[in-house]
Order: sequence, then C-alpha cells, then structure tokens
Amino acid sequence: MEDHKKENSISLSPLRISLLYIGVLMGAGFASGKEIWQFFGVFGGKGLFGIILISVIFISLGYIIVSISRALDTGDLSKIIVPFNNRLVENIIGGVVASFIFLGYFSMLAAGGAIAQEQLGIHRAIGSFILMVLVVLTIIKGFSRVSDRLGKVVPVLLITTLVLVFFIITQYFENISTEQVVTA
Repeated sequence: MEDHKKENSISLSPLRISLLYIGVLMGAGFASGKEIWQFFGVFGGKGLFGIILISVIFISLGYIIVSISRALDTGDLSKIIVPFNNRLVENIIGGVVASFIFLGYFSMLAAGGAIAQEQLGIHRAIGSFILMVLVVLTIIKGFSRVSDRLGKVVPVLLITTLVLVFFIITQYFENISTEQVVTA
C-alpha cells in the first residue's frame, strides 16, 4: 500500500505548478494571442491595460488557490472553496465542477472534430472520436503523466511565445496601433 502511494505521489514544485497553470490557460485558449487580441485589441490603448489587469488577476487567483491549498494541506477544490466541513456544500461544489468538466469535455470533442474536418478533411465525428480516445488514454495514465508532459511542453511554448512577441515588437513596432478599431 505504501509503495503504491509513493508511486502515485507527485512532486509539484512552485515552478511546476506555475508551468501547469500557464499550460492550462494557454491550452484552454484564453491566453492564446489571437483571442486576447480579438477581445482586448478592439479597445486600443485601453486594451493593453485590460491585458495587464487580466494577467494580474490570473496570477493572483492562482497564488491564492495554491496558498489556501497548502495551508489546508489539500488538493480537493471543494475544501479550498468551502474550508468548513459540510458534506452537502462539498457535494454541490463537486457537482458543479464535474458539470463544467463534462461540458468542457464535449466542447473540446466538438472543436477537435471541427478542426480535424477543416484541416485534415476527416469527418468531424471521426476527429471527435480520435480526440476522445486520446483524452481517455491521458486520463488512464493519470495526473503525474499529464503533469510530466505539460512540464516539458509548456516551457517550449512559453519561450517560443516570448521570442515571437519580442520579434514582432522590435520589427513591427511602428505598425502597432493603439487606435480603437470598430467593425460593423
């Protein structure tokens, strides 16, 4: 029993947690450049303030969640949200979180099927099925495997993004406009 516990324990350093957090945000699409530009770019110079503000909010929320988790010595989200023992509230929170995960999973399958059809010419149902199999295989391998993979991919993604941002700013700075863009 103790060997099994050691085998499944995960060493999460602050750097690993940070990389996982960035990977989840970037992987979920919120932090991809195109979506940020589409959402904040229409506001011109004020949009830059919005990008900085949302970055501070994400960093702060991540720090708060990790701090509460460490103080309570738990990884259970319902215990982090409601630190007192109330089984009913914990079950409700668990149900809400499970519902969001369930909805996100099917949204991801639909998007994966659409991308497979658009990019590869594969019928979207087949693309969704392939993605479903990949997700199930990932889940079977467990969190430590996902954490390990993200720990290797996210630094490359982050460095590439920062290099591209630096290149775009240095090469095309004069073309960057802070004027508000309005489309009909």
